[in-house]
Amino acid sequence: ARLAAKRGDVAETTRYYENALYGLWTGTQVDEERRKVRVELIRFLLDHHQRSGALSEALVLGTESPLDDPGAQTEAGQLLLEAGDAQHAWKHFMRAVALNPNHASALAGAGNAAFQLGNYVEARRYLEAALAESPKLASGAQLLTLTKMILSHDPLEPYLRREERNRRLLADFEQSHRRLQSCLEQQSGKKYDLQALQADAQEMQPELRPKNLQHDPELLRAGMELICKIEQATSVGCADPAELDRALLLVCRKHSGALQ
Repeated sequence: ARLAAKRGDVAETTRYYENALYGLWTGTQVDEERRKVRVELIRFLLDHHQRSGALSEALVLGTESPLDDPGAQTEAGQLLLEAGDAQHAWKHFMRAVALNPNHASALAGAGNAAFQLGNYVEARRYLEAALAESPKLASGAQLLTLTKMILSHDPLEPYLRREERNRRLLADFEQSHRRLQSCLEQQSGKKYDLQALQADAQEMQPELRPKNLQHDPELLRAGMELICKIEQATSVGCADPAELDRALLLVCRKHSGALQ
């Protein structure tokens, strides 16, 4: 399997690894040795963009990982996360954190899984805990920054005071409008769609005033719908978005059902 992997032969590598995994093993620590081989196979499949096969193997790995080993649980969670199953990954990270509350990798994994699941409050909690244990965790710091932006710029977050809800909407509208104008200067192919959004934004802009928002709750919804249309339209074909635009796009995805 390892020789086939060096050649990049996905089918042969997978076949040899599977034959090894389901063959007869002898000696001590058989379960641990077999688990290591399965991890090799999963990493190979992920490296070769075989996510479906990697996910199937990662789910098996999860059932085989020792329940009392935070390192093994964290590894299973990380591989599941990379294979696209944040829900199962979250359970393994939680088990690892329960075994060792100071396990930085498990805490970071839990934060990442919560982020992928759209649970940004939990994501912030675990990412902050991970960085407290390991301040040099660069990827965790970047994800925490984005998470905080999402939480502080979501005008549809429950239990906000009306003034704060309106303030967020106005700030978000200004940001998305800047993004739209910048994109219009770069675009050529989709310019018609963007110009239509620009016309909508120019029409709505005079209406988006604190006094109007106080007396017309539907204006909040209409403003948020337009922000989301702009962020979605400019997410393709324009220059890389600013961090705040990435946050707004995720806010829109979070509320996509309510805004339809």
